[in-house]
Amino acid sequence: MKIFLLSLISFFLLTNTTTAQDLSINWQNNIGGTDLDVCYEVKRTPDGGYVLGCYSDSAISEDKSENSFGGSLDFWVVKLNADGEIQWDNTIGGSDFDVLFGIAVLDDGSMVVAGESKSSIGGDKTVASQGGSDYWVLKLDTEGNILWQNAFGGSSDDILRGFNTTADGGFLLTGHSFSGISGDKTEANNGLEDYWVVKVDSNGVFQWDKTLGGSGIDHSWSVSEATDGSIFVGGLSNSPISGDKTEPTMGSRDLWIAKLSSGGDLIWENTIGGDGSDVVYDMVATEDNGLVLGAMSNSNISGDKTENSKGGSDIWMVKLNEDGNILWQKTIGGSSSDGTDGLIRIPDVGYLIASNSTSPVSGDKTEGTFSYDYWIVKVDETGNVIDQNTIQGFDIDIALGLDLAHESGYIAVGYSDSDTGLDKEEDAQGYFDIWVTRLDLPLNTTEFEDNTSLLTYPNPASEMLTITTTSGTPINTLSLYNSLGQKVYELDNLNGSQFQLDLNGFSSGLYVLNVETDNEIFSRRILID
Repeated sequence: MKIFLLSLISFFLLTNTTTAQDLSINWQNNIGGTDLDVCYEVKRTPDGGYVLGCYSDSAISEDKSENSFGGSLDFWVVKLNADGEIQWDNTIGGSDFDVLFGIAVLDDGSMVVAGESKSSIGGDKTVASQGGSDYWVLKLDTEGNILWQNAFGGSSDDILRGFNTTADGGFLLTGHSFSGISGDKTEANNGLEDYWVVKVDSNGVFQWDKTLGGSGIDHSWSVSEATDGSIFVGGLSNSPISGDKTEPTMGSRDLWIAKLSSGGDLIWENTIGGDGSDVVYDMVATEDNGLVLGAMSNSNISGDKTENSKGGSDIWMVKLNEDGNILWQKTIGGSSSDGTDGLIRIPDVGYLIASNSTSPVSGDKTEGTFSYDYWIVKVDETGNVIDQNTIQGFDIDIALGLDLAHESGYIAVGYSDSDTGLDKEEDAQGYFDIWVTRLDLPLNTTEFEDNTSLLTYPNPASEMLTITTTSGTPINTLSLYNSLGQKVYELDNLNGSQFQLDLNGFSSGLYVLNVETDNEIFSRRILID
């Protein structure tokens, strides 16, 4: 942890032209078996811990205590204590493909999980498939034991992607459906794939469903209940005016937001986009019965888009009022690929965004990347960046879920293929593992000035970099890594407290410097220009 904090100070000096500060890592945990493990959701639990909603292809190995049920993937629910240590885990599945996309924690500590299932009766699955994939929802007790379950679908594939709670104790399920009228599906599709919203009560009993779409492809990714009981559902659409769609597309695909009554009747719908590709992946209902959208966009100024792309794809935040009109919008990103995967509300502050970034230092981005990295961005009430952190290893790291942490700070989860290095403190155990990080509130760099026992200057540097331990502790080893994680320089047995590294043989770019003494290992991000 001390290594990361010192590295953070050094990098703040490198990027002191921005007003945003880093969100520091308080603790982290790499969790997985020897195969594929992916996590979409993290939620606080009443006992001060956290629960992870994931899916897994791993057999009993490493952190995985149960085998797969024979299908390609299973739900995997992992309970952590306040320090991120595993308390229990439960593998839930049937004989086929079961993928978890949503989790909710109830006041008594029990939880409800939801996802997509192709399994017939067998293993943990007690309800038959209606045909192809169905929505599958289960309630678990505080130890992860199944209390009830239900599945919903039609005669073809029904793909769940969004899940949320309602004020009456029930739950909303959304995704896209290929099914016609059949099984639980009461309305025909308008095109090949339409939004399908299902409302269930507190016991998982079906209450109503709604099919929404045009003649093209319409995929729903998120659903949220407003304070007045109405329901927002959002995703992407490439449908022209047809079916429920009253506006043409503006690019290859647009955001499509629909507002429903508490009983599922369509109130309004709005197509929002620019000349490129725009997709809503998450959204948050606001206290004024409006909605904030967390989207990904590569559109320039056009249609509804008032800011150009900063390069590749960007985070696109859009605030709507209760009638679906745009109140404000903000494009956030660097020169490469960024976008919203998770979004939560921070009361009286703004919003926290989980993004996956390949952007170097550019635009709003204050740290470079080594592949795909977590990019956690905190914004105010109108989308202005307040704080951020690029959380990275040397390989692929994908952030997907967020929540407020207990007491203060935030918690983020996703999956990672990185071994130890940079911000990652543990090796990967399988093909991909779950990576959960607890983030503190923004650092004031002066808090750590008295503890800074390694200085690197100037930074950025062009010809010579000076490295010195302020305590006089001898430096044993210096190592320098390039942006691909390759070691490009190493020198052992220095036995002095100061060293000058000649940079003339190195290409310009972002590097990581590791310095080892008898007592500690330090890491610094160094920019060679």
